[in-house]
Amino acid sequence: MKNRFVIYVWMLLVGLSLRDVYAQTQLEASKPLKFKEILRLAMENSYTVQVALLDKRNTHYRIQEAKSAAYPQINAQVAMDNNLQLPTQLIPGEVFGGEPGTQIPARFGTKYQVTAGLEARQLLFDQSFFSGLKAIRKAEELNDLQVDKAREAIVYETARVYYLAEVSQRQQAIVEANLAQNQQLIEITRYQYENGLVQKTDVDRLLVNQINLQTEKEGLETDYQEHLNKLKYLCGLPLDAEIILEADNQENSLILAPEKPNFDQRLDLRLLRKQNELETLQQDHVRAGYYPKLYAYAKYQQQALRDNLNLFAGDTWFGVSVIGLQLDIPIFDGFQKRNLIQQSEIRLKKLELESQDRIRDLNRQYRDISNRHQNRLSQVKHQEQNMALAQDVYRNTQQQYQEGLSGLSDLLQAETAQKEAQTLYLQALVQLKLAELDYIESQGNLLNDLIK
Repeated sequence: MKNRFVIYVWMLLVGLSLRDVYAQTQLEASKPLKFKEILRLAMENSYTVQVALLDKRNTHYRIQEAKSAAYPQINAQVAMDNNLQLPTQLIPGEVFGGEPGTQIPARFGTKYQVTAGLEARQLLFDQSFFSGLKAIRKAEELNDLQVDKAREAIVYETARVYYLAEVSQRQQAIVEANLAQNQQLIEITRYQYENGLVQKTDVDRLLVNQINLQTEKEGLETDYQEHLNKLKYLCGLPLDAEIILEADNQENSLILAPEKPNFDQRLDLRLLRKQNELETLQQDHVRAGYYPKLYAYAKYQQQALRDNLNLFAGDTWFGVSVIGLQLDIPIFDGFQKRNLIQQSEIRLKKLELESQDRIRDLNRQYRDISNRHQNRLSQVKHQEQNMALAQDVYRNTQQQYQEGLSGLSDLLQAETAQKEAQTLYLQALVQLKLAELDYIESQGNLLNDLIK
């Protein structure tokens, strides 16, 4: 019986010595996905990114639409008039009737008149056309920034969920290892109880611990699945798709530089600057309305004059052709353009105030993010020390237990303390990663630092 007890004890010690080997959750997957691969999938399939790209494409066609005004405008016209009453014209009496000083009413024309022709019109000069084209092209640059802003937002959210999923997965491995070790303890303690070496309460304590661990495992599995589902949604994958996460094992912390923050690459500030440029061009477009517009035009028509509906009988058609220039000179518009310019000035002042307020807020955020990062970095270091200390305590307790100087309860407590220290380290690590994510985002380098 003593030999059997020794065998069980050695089984316990061998099992507990494997505490640093975490059982990875096995998920059926067609392809392991690394961190950057997931971020690229999210950028490619994001709803907001696709909408931003469609807006950019729409702006391209707006530019083509604006350019169309510079091409000749050609129209064909066909009209048929039914003169229910022919118009009356007055003819001087000197011409007909020999009655000087009088006017003789007369009606000329036919009952039906058909006119068919072409009209071409070419813009020669329009200052508002050129300024409007510049404004639309600037809007295209604005769309480019909006696309990058949408990509940045989806990358930030995807990275955040990925970090949470990763730590949840590693916590599951810790709990799996705890469950296996606790089950070995239960079997050994039951054997000890059957041989009168321990009390039944020792077995019950281990059973309670096992139930708690199982409950924790189920909760972690639910959290992990929720994170996976969120990643699938962000990446545009169906919810029934099976994926696994392939960690990059990058646990080194970013060290914040103490220099003054530089927000030049911040997309929100670049968007505000681009909106300011666009508003200035829109104002120029309104001012261009004070300039005259010059057009060239040409018309060619054929007319058929008939007294009956058989319009195409005969071949008598009369041609009309005209070419000319037209100059439109704006004189008074009821102060419309002046009021539009004043509205634009107000929008420019609002953009300036928004930029100033945004810079103040970014400086506040940077200070908070820096403090948070230093705090998270300190926590990780403390948890690393705590984990190392817990491992030393466990090894010493294990040695004492082997020599009969420590009880099973002490060994169990040391093992639990070690696992708790490992869990706290993982939690501190993910908080540090999130703090680093905020720092990178605050500098406007999220896409470059995480994707490239």
